[in-house]
Amino acid sequence: MPSIDQPVHSVYSDALMTEISIPDNEMNEFDLPRIDIITGSTDGVVFKPVKFQWYPQWVAVFALAPLIFIILALVLMRRTKGELPFTEASYAAWRRGRIALTVSIFGAIVLLIGGVFLLDHSGVLAGLLMLSALVLPIVVGLTMVRGKGPRVVRIAKGFTVLHLPSTAATEVFQGHLTAGGATQP
Repeated sequence: MPSIDQPVHSVYSDALMTEISIPDNEMNEFDLPRIDIITGSTDGVVFKPVKFQWYPQWVAVFALAPLIFIILALVLMRRTKGELPFTEASYAAWRRGRIALTVSIFGAIVLLIGGVFLLDHSGVLAGLLMLSALVLPIVVGLTMVRGKGPRVVRIAKGFTVLHLPSTAATEVFQGHLTAGGATQP
């Protein structure tokens, strides 16, 4: 297992991931350095409340059986909350992306229902609506969310492992957390 002061190589990516392991009781303004986790800026940094939830990736195998998926996700889900450093602009952009993704998912549901109702009248239009329902959240996720904010890698006992988009912020965090004697689970 890699130490906390080294980036973790992911089997899902060719690049080194910028991951940090933060003790849950240190995810606050008093224990973390003042550097924006998205841009790496040190000017105008404020600490904002964040909530994360995580469940094992293998649970997604049951997405085609929604009831089983929901039950497994709820049972295996781990949650954590705290405060992380952002600039006002980066925090607002991150929140906008998350809200846009949520709205796009609801929009996809509406498009899917509309497509089902139009099956009797116009098969082509129904197909386009259903295709749009699949494409909309993917496009929004890739353009507004992916790589634009902190992402939970896992939540273990007492630690939250995050992927940060800023390499500079990751290096400062790793130095700070290593100096404090934190160890990765």
